[in-house]
Amino acid sequence: MEGNNIPLAQLWRGRRIVLVFLRHFGCIFCHKLMKSIVEVYPKFQQADVSVVCISIGSPATAKHFQAKWGFKGEIYVDQSPKEAFIYKLFGLPSSPFNLRPAPGSGVEAAGSHGFRKDVYKAWMRAQEVDHLDASLDIRSEELDFQADMRQIGGTFVLGPGNTCDFAFRETYAGHLPPLQRVIAAATGKEEEQDYIYPSTKVSTRY
Repeated sequence: MEGNNIPLAQLWRGRRIVLVFLRHFGCIFCHKLMKSIVEVYPKFQQADVSVVCISIGSPATAKHFQAKWGFKGEIYVDQSPKEAFIYKLFGLPSSPFNLRPAPGSGVEAAGSHGFRKDVYKAWMRAQEVDHLDASLDIRSEELDFQADMRQIGGTFVLGPGNTCDFAFRETYAGHLPPLQRVIAAATGKEEEQDYIYPSTKVSTRY
């Protein structure tokens, strides 16, 4: 976030990390994921595992995002949403089909909508009818979010060295990693129960 370029492999060369690819800083599902990561962050700290996030966006929005959630890990940004090479390198494509679950998955589509002010209005309406966890609200008239709405994210446990012990690639917007499995892969300690994400209750009545 300080404007310095970092060689990608350097992030896990000498340490163990949980590498989280966020769709973009304006993604409500990414805020839900970050809220949950912050809750379980001490588990990673105790095991000497770093949590590193990469997102499409600007340093300014990254700082806002980090401050909002009190995230103590690292955040790096890709400021070229149309050419998110690092995402492609990890097998995380950008496609209009990523905006809804696969047919027959039993999951209702989150849908897609306009960005920036339009998306703020959608979130505001959702809150008014109690369809959104208020703590996930990210409204801001001052931030200029950069995003590829078709981009998906993913979560990986890497290092030290050239090793990967866990890989999760989203298949649609809102498809989040099973945190209990991420914790187990990163720390070597099995979780006693599944982690339940807070509900966004996204309404399709926009």
